[in-house]
Amino acid sequence: MEKNKLNYVVKEDSSKPYKYISKEKFDILKEFHKNFLLINNSCENFNNSLFASQNLMKFINFEDYDKKLSLKTDAPMIKYLTLSTILFSRIFIDNLRHLSRQIKSNEMEVIINEYDEKDEYKMMRALRNYTSHQSIPIYDLSFNGSFSKKESYYDIIINKKELLKSQDINSRDKKYFQNLQEEKINLKTYFEELETLNEKLFVKILEEFSNNINSTDRSTFIECFDKRYEITSEFIEIRPNILSIEKYQGSFGKYNTYKSVEHYYFDRKTVEYLLNKFKQMSKEITIKNN
Repeated sequence: MEKNKLNYVVKEDSSKPYKYISKEKFDILKEFHKNFLLINNSCENFNNSLFASQNLMKFINFEDYDKKLSLKTDAPMIKYLTLSTILFSRIFIDNLRHLSRQIKSNEMEVIINEYDEKDEYKMMRALRNYTSHQSIPIYDLSFNGSFSKKESYYDIIINKKELLKSQDINSRDKKYFQNLQEEKINLKTYFEELETLNEKLFVKILEEFSNNINSTDRSTFIECFDKRYEITSEFIEIRPNILSIEKYQGSFGKYNTYKSVEHYYFDRKTVEYLLNKFKQMSKEITIKNN
């Protein structure tokens, strides 16, 4: 075997090479990795926003049935989860806007602007700005339902008058608070809708991003990164997430050793998002052509 032989591979973490690929396909995926990193940021921020809102809703809806009601200990956690949900929802939107500018997509910008005008996102923006200067403005935590755990939940109440006392509110947020119809606002209703909106927006952005990826890149990505099952004594799922050039180092007995001299990491969750979308697009194209 040649001393300087190079292998082009995709593999799972630090395991043995999962699939040997051609240099041509390696170069395609290497170039695609630049775009992958852009959408990966958005995927991570979507996952963070989803994780924050789900944890908040589980907590205030008493989905942990072993948890005992205690306003003294619940209040700090609810404030923390509320602030996390507010911040991550706005980081998600802001990152998508950054993505649209990086890939120069006017269509994506239109989609983001449409969603950013929805009341739930306006509320998150105003509260995010408010909490940049003051603590989270929860006016009251209202316990509802019976003490049967499955029927109990907290409402998270903010007060319009208290919000408008702040001297640090910008004119846009002040106008938004002033136009609120109710004096006391239950944030729980906003958070319930927010999770659904985030998911719908993410699906649209992922579709628009995928439309900007050429068919060769999409098909190469599917071919190289789709999960497979290795048959040993049992089925083992292999989910490749690394693109690598491996250089031959020598032989030790019957084993050849290689060293990675260049590698690119592909976040596994984002890989799954893109695989599902790219496969869907390929299927639709096939149906259309038939």
